[in-house]
Amino acid sequence: MDVNISDVFETRRGKKCVAINSYKFSEFRENKDTTKIFRCTNRKCTVTAKLTANLKTVISINGEHSHNELVEENITKQTVMSLLKRKVTTDLNMKPNKLIRQELRNCPKSDHLSHSDVRLFRKSMYEARRKIFPKIPKSLLEAKAMMFQNKKDFVSNNEPFCFMDSESSIPIFTNTTNMSLLNS
Repeated sequence: MDVNISDVFETRRGKKCVAINSYKFSEFRENKDTTKIFRCTNRKCTVTAKLTANLKTVISINGEHSHNELVEENITKQTVMSLLKRKVTTDLNMKPNKLIRQELRNCPKSDHLSHSDVRLFRKSMYEARRKIFPKIPKSLLEAKAMMFQNKKDFVSNNEPFCFMDSESSIPIFTNTTNMSLLNS
């Protein structure tokens, strides 16, 4: 049996994945002897693969796949997509286009990717980043409620910066140092 591990990568949720003979496997569990068990990512397929702890050697593959092989371009797209989604949620200051360019430069198989793939990467990156940021309020009442809930996050020079007694009160943006200067 000729076994070829073509790629090892992480999903956007942090689980390890391997591409073995044009099939994608995700980490299922770790045995007591430190070998790792991987399952086929197709939910209807029951094939498992046993790999060494360093993910370099396949010890055994149990079962037969009930589906066709994945095309190498699709595996490349999925690996690049998972890397980009993870990076865009951890590094919020870097523009998605810059992350895409860096990843395409580092990816050895990027010549298979088309312009529509890059557009898909960009769109999914913006959607992943949008989930992290708070929802934009649609009314003044929603804005006041959000400010009241997050007033401890408004800080200037390690002093509170937003003063509100309740959600219906008027927000005052100042710190205690400024208030003491006004009183004197």
